[in-house]
Amino acid sequence: MSSDSSSLSLAEVNTWNVDALRLFCRKRNLKVSGNKAELVSRVFAASEMGIPVQPSANELITRTETEKARLLIAPDKTQMPDPLSLKDNWLCESDGLTSWPPIFLSDITVFLMKEHPGKDVDLHQRVLNEYKEGKAFRLFDSGFLKEVEYNGVSVDSDYCFMKAR
Repeated sequence: MSSDSSSLSLAEVNTWNVDALRLFCRKRNLKVSGNKAELVSRVFAASEMGIPVQPSANELITRTETEKARLLIAPDKTQMPDPLSLKDNWLCESDGLTSWPPIFLSDITVFLMKEHPGKDVDLHQRVLNEYKEGKAFRLFDSGFLKEVEYNGVSVDSDYCFMKAR
């Protein structure tokens, strides 16, 4: 059984037992129910479409930790602390507003598009449309977005953290 191959023939898949077919499906988060003919069809279709094996929980945790570490390196190569570990020096919106860097919706959108290319190719257009339609204010007005807090990290830091509740 070459269950991880991306070019399986229907004849080859048809020789697999039900447990092997279910394992192939389970690794790709596909339905594992059905009779053998349905499973064969599902496996062959998944193979033809190139549906990849889904990462395990440990792989996802490792990937998340790696991505988090990468994001905590500032453009000038300064290592930033983990914002989740900063318990002190968070200023409420009214106290910290004067310390906020100049930031615009377009800055956030450009950052998201740069850091996650292809994740949502319509994100930029959607964000701008929602901004024009006043949805950002509606999110705030409805209580979905509450207080924005500011943390200057340290006295000599050129960077800061901001979080919304």
